[in-house]
Amino acid sequence: IKEKKIINNIEGSTLPDIFEEPMSINIDLAYKLFLDGVLFLDARDSDDFYDEHILNSINIPYEIMSDYEDTILDLDPIKPVIIYCSGGECDLSIHLGDVLFDEYEFEKVLIFEDGFPAWKELGYPIQ
Repeated sequence: IKEKKIINNIEGSTLPDIFEEPMSINIDLAYKLFLDGVLFLDARDSDDFYDEHILNSINIPYEIMSDYEDTILDLDPIKPVIIYCSGGECDLSIHLGDVLFDEYEFEKVLIFEDGFPAWKELGYPIQ
């Protein structure tokens, strides 16, 4: 049985200078960072993404992320990124976050574990 990975939460409204691993954020901080222009990455499959997604997010489906390597390499690994999926039992965002942090050496990987459903429920911007 696959065990769900537990990741540490960022408390407060500021990001640490150095990340030792991907960090989890709540919806309040996710929205604040969205307003600040931080890039969101959608780890869900492309069908879900094209149905609707967080405004201005980029789709990198975890299940076929090797097909999106050019997109990943075009991103700035120094800037923070926020990764989300469908929330709840979905852990695609956590897995994508681990790969971006460990293999692509992204410095500030944030996981928005509540995911798209929570974002939509609050009426935050989607397309």
